[in-house]
Amino acid sequence: MRAGLITRPTHLNDQVFFRGLMTTQDNGDLRIDLSLSPADLRLLLDAVSYRLERWPGGEPDQQEGLHTMQTLLQAAILEANFGSTGNR
Repeated sequence: MRAGLITRPTHLNDQVFFRGLMTTQDNGDLRIDLSLSPADLRLLLDAVSYRLERWPGGEPDQQEGLHTMQTLLQAAILEANFGSTGNR
């Protein structure tokens, strides 16, 4: 997708899907960029926190990834709550 190009959504079963959200990084890893509302961020944070609270054990890398995601979601929510209100 070229920079500055706005992707129009397509609708399917009352869901909105955007083409061009998935890209490949230089190292070959896939990346999906999403645009989320603060309410959506809180919902994801609740899901990640729930999973961490009920961690059954297993791969330490998965648990570490969940902790990282939890921290990033908390930071995004703080930015959404306080970043848009001006300089503090």
